[in-house]
Order: sequence, then C-alpha cells, then structure tokens
Amino acid sequence: MRLLEIDKPNELTQTIKTITRECSESLKIMRAVKCPLYRGIDEYDFQLKPASAIRLTSPVKRKPTGMSFGMQKFTDYCLKKVGSTALRSNSICCTGHMDSADSFGVIYCIFPVNGFSFAWSPKIWDFGGEGQLDSKWKMLDEIHMTAKIDPYEAIENEKMVKWYLNYAKFDTTNFAKAIKSRNEIMIHGDYYMTHDIVGKQIIGIK
Repeated sequence: MRLLEIDKPNELTQTIKTITRECSESLKIMRAVKCPLYRGIDEYDFQLKPASAIRLTSPVKRKPTGMSFGMQKFTDYCLKKVGSTALRSNSICCTGHMDSADSFGVIYCIFPVNGFSFAWSPKIWDFGGEGQLDSKWKMLDEIHMTAKIDPYEAIENEKMVKWYLNYAKFDTTNFAKAIKSRNEIMIHGDYYMTHDIVGKQIIGIK
C-alpha cells in the first residue's frame, strides 16, 4: 500500500492531482452524478490524517461477511456467468448511500483507479442483508450454512443459477446508475481511499 500523508496545503493539492489523474474514469462519473462512492470501515483499521489518501487494492480471497461461504461461492459463479471480473471474493463493497456506509463504520470515499471493474444488482441493496431475496434464496443459504456442503451439490445448480441471474439482473457497465441506485457495488482493482470531506472536495460537492 502507499500512504500519502499531507500536512501542508500544497500536499493536499498534489493528492487531488494524483487522484484526478489516476482515477479519471471513475471520478468523471462521480462528478457527473454529484455523488461520491462511500465505504464504511472499522475506525481502527486505518489511521488516516484529515487530509491524507491511501492507495490499496481489492482482496484476493475475501472472507465472506453476512453470508455463508457457500453463498459467496455461488454468487461468484453467477457473476462469472455474466462475464464479471468483480466478484464477492475479490472485491470491496461500496455504495453511493452515505447512511448505508455509516452503518459499517467510519465513512471513507473510494476512488477506483483506471482499469477497475465493478458489478451490482438493481434488485439487491445489500448482498449480506436480510430481506433482500425471497424464501428460495434464504432456503439455499440455510442449506449451505447448516449442512456445510458445496453449493453445486446442494441443489440443481443450473436451475438455481438461471433463477438468480433473472432475479438479480447484474450490471457491469453502468457505473453512474450503480452509484445513484445507492445499492451495494462490488469494486475490483486498485483504489484510493480518503476521508469523506476530502473526497467530496475532490468531486466538487459539499
């Protein structure tokens, strides 16, 4: 990781220039929709100074939270079916909704570096949340969590895949719509993280 600590105004200016240059693709869209990409993180994970930024990369094997390992594996399988390289197991979870991010910890702004990939569903605001899917999905999750068996052996896989893809309607191209939806967005690739005040300043909103 690379930490940019800024104690002087000119250092803040340099950080803004760096993010503007390296994150131009995502920044252009965030400025157009006038909405940052937020992520809530435990305050003890990072100790960023008020005007600093840190460059990170998405995980390789993300430990599932809010869902069983079997369901994460199943979701990855479905995402691959639509050609997504952003999966539950290799992405960070973000949202255009500040309150949603706030429920997970300290709010930070995320700026994906050019070349990133993403995936989201217009039907699911939180993949790990309750009440997102019907009883069929909950039944599948329960099977995996209690029996601890592979999702491919739990039920007729392709039948479930077809149902899930029809339900979720995953999108990997409309980043502006994803941010405005306020739903969970999976981001894969390098990214910069700043405090929300700095992030809003970069985007040009209050």
